[in-house]
Amino acid sequence: RDLVRSRGLGDVYKRQLNVGGSNVILPSGPFLRVTATIPEAVIFGSSLSGTFSFEQSVGQLTQEAQDRGVVPPKFIKIGVTNLNIFLGDRADAGEDDDDAGLAITNGTGAFVIKSGSFVTDENNVTTQLPGSFSGQASGTVALFIPGADVGFSGNFSLRVNTGEEEVQEVVQVGGQTINLNIEAGPYLQVAATGLELNLLGQTLSGNFVFEQATENGQQILRIAASDVFIGIGDGTQNLISINQGRAAIRIDQNGIAGAISGNFTESIPGITISANMSLLFNTGTIAVMETIEI
Repeated sequence: RDLVRSRGLGDVYKRQLNVGGSNVILPSGPFLRVTATIPEAVIFGSSLSGTFSFEQSVGQLTQEAQDRGVVPPKFIKIGVTNLNIFLGDRADAGEDDDDAGLAITNGTGAFVIKSGSFVTDENNVTTQLPGSFSGQASGTVALFIPGADVGFSGNFSLRVNTGEEEVQEVVQVGGQTINLNIEAGPYLQVAATGLELNLLGQTLSGNFVFEQATENGQQILRIAASDVFIGIGDGTQNLISINQGRAAIRIDQNGIAGAISGNFTESIPGITISANMSLLFNTGTIAVMETIEI
């Protein structure tokens, strides 16, 4: 109904349409976006629900590149909100005690698949660099095993970038907007906050970050942990515990190096020991100088 035109680096057009009584604003293109809301679907016995968006867009080129006839890069945006997945056997509705499987709730994610940028060398030859896959996802994960004293829950997040350039994009999913700000890669990072693990009466909780990255051509793994609690006991009380634990560890081809600290308590009947514990280690032959954010 209304045509809006603004001036900037280029002309931007927006058209507002009335679809089924709702106003829809179409931003400037070219692009193709498909959005689907799935109330509930059962796939091989597993349940899935959420809102999904898939969009194909065309990247921008400088005027000089356009004059040379360079083909603009294409990229695909994938977004999801309100994601709920249950993998396993969902027994009675509303009763978690009988469930057996893995549940992901309140999931949100946004990913971008980009074709590589075009570069021109000193001989005026234009080539295309490799593409990249980047994005982020988060949600609450819980494991249910009926009749067994085993399970875990926590808030998990993932960040990934297979390219060497940072990614800043906006992904539309239904009526929601997800802003992507992904650091230059390549790397893969998985974080767990508020993690609680119960295993046959033993407990582990804390915040953990695992990051795989490429540094000087080699793969490295960084592990960071904070607010860690470990309780080992007889099922009724903790006989040995470590609280306020912190750790920073690096694993590469040279070996494993890191620092671990925490408060150690032993409460065996008749014996009580409390101490502040710290451990520094390096199995390699090269000194490690690195800051790992916990």
